[in-house]
Amino acid sequence: MSDLIKTHGLELDRCAFCHDQCMSATPEVVATGDQTLVVSRVANFIRLADQGRLDWTEGLAKRLFYGLNDGLQYEYCLVKKEGHRIEPFLRAARAEAVRRGLAPAAVAAAAARVRDTGNVFGCLETLPEPVAPSRGGPILVHDAASRALTPDALAAARLLLQDVGDGPGELAIASCGMVEFDLGYVDLSQAAAHHVHAALAALPEGPVVTGDPVLAYALRVMYPQWGLPLNRQVLHLSEYLVDRTDLLPTFRPRNEVATFHDPAALSRGLGIVDAPRALLARVSGLTLVEPVSSGAAAGSDGPLAGYPDPAVASAIRHARFNELVSTGASLIITSSPYSKANLEAADGGTPVFDLIEFLQSAR
Repeated sequence: MSDLIKTHGLELDRCAFCHDQCMSATPEVVATGDQTLVVSRVANFIRLADQGRLDWTEGLAKRLFYGLNDGLQYEYCLVKKEGHRIEPFLRAARAEAVRRGLAPAAVAAAAARVRDTGNVFGCLETLPEPVAPSRGGPILVHDAASRALTPDALAAARLLLQDVGDGPGELAIASCGMVEFDLGYVDLSQAAAHHVHAALAALPEGPVVTGDPVLAYALRVMYPQWGLPLNRQVLHLSEYLVDRTDLLPTFRPRNEVATFHDPAALSRGLGIVDAPRALLARVSGLTLVEPVSSGAAAGSDGPLAGYPDPAVASAIRHARFNELVSTGASLIITSSPYSKANLEAADGGTPVFDLIEFLQSAR
């Protein structure tokens, strides 16, 4: 019996013999009309391949990497209440495809960029030395995603943390390892995670804060699962700031209509829905309208990196963008570098802001 079946056999069987209840919530299926991409079908392909009854092929591998793994299907899963998750067996199957040399070209290229530069964006960087916090203040942690995709939001985060007066420190890392893990490159993921764990262990006590929910999810949820507990709080910036609203600056009125897009890692991964909205409520004159799907059930905005089909990724982000603008909002606000980049790539004319960037603009 293979390790994949031994570890994930029950979850695979539950999915493989399901009646496709999550099909309508599977963005890649909606985008392509290809029902072989629904999780239950993919689970059956994995079972058959791992049992030697179906060949591991490039076509099978591509199906594995079509899944966004952002948890939306899980919200519609028949056995959700039993703790069933699809992401672990999909990631394990991706790792097997990588081991067999079957990773799609876009996935292999993303891994090559990590090996060459330390991050999936291919950014050659000289990272600054860590800055220790004072008086038990927070440590602002950011990786290449924030620096490459939302540099203005990162600058705004530094200013807002100074405003709340906690003597923040700062740690710049190349990668937290989550994207690599999602793509099936476990060796690259673990190398990144051990480096970050050691860097944080060398800093004084204090909570970790970050504007990237993918990074927060990795540190708060995945690192303990990988045997690398941080033994300190890990908070998304919206969580940290909403508890210190009395210390925030007074925001000037913004007489506009906005809608908030809940990033998957923030809402479904970390369960954070109210904090961003509570911060936006402090901006007088701003009217916040909700899209058809929001919170934990918010529609997907697209992949993180290494997606095998640009046309499908484009269809997914355009579908979510159109849902957001159908609210009548004049601007879109989100709170993730990946989500902001995906929604901006839809290029629909409606401006997209990161939450922290928007708050800074309202000072």
